[in-house]
Amino acid sequence: TLKEMIERLPSEQFLRVHRSYIVKKKSIKHIQSSPGSKYHLQLEDGSRLPLARSRVNFVKEELSK
Repeated sequence: TLKEMIERLPSEQFLRVHRSYIVKKKSIKHIQSSPGSKYHLQLEDGSRLPLARSRVNFVKEELSK
């Protein structure tokens, strides 16, 4: 499961950003907000992933380190 996987990955390099996604911190370009309190991550490769509202503050804190 993703829970087991995130426990094995180095926490200083990877973040659980959604119940379905784990992302390498260095691949995150920026956080986008959309109408309706929806958030997405824009990644360096151009892809866009959903960011769980419950994880927005956590992700922002981790990226500021």
